[in-house]
Amino acid sequence: MYNLITALSLAALQYGPSGPTDLHLAMGARQSEAPPEAATGDCAAAAFAPLIGQPASATEAVPEPKRILRPGDMMTMDHRSDRTNIHLDENGTIVDLRCG
Repeated sequence: MYNLITALSLAALQYGPSGPTDLHLAMGARQSEAPPEAATGDCAAAAFAPLIGQPASATEAVPEPKRILRPGDMMTMDHRSDRTNIHLDENGTIVDLRCG
């Protein structure tokens, strides 16, 4: 019974009401959104790359929309090319900035 439920769930992800869908569409993304691999870099990540290695307080300089992520933080999987994701390490130091 468990295998049947699993198989039906996977099939539902592969086929929407109108036929086969891309996985990111099946997970709720709008069709006009590009998947994360095709990010255009419309956010402030490149402009604020010099902040890497700085303390978390330096994130105040990054304009909205932004998301600050610490190790172990849960995050939504929606992709926004205008949002800057700021990744911190366990000491609160900026280790990466990415669009998404």
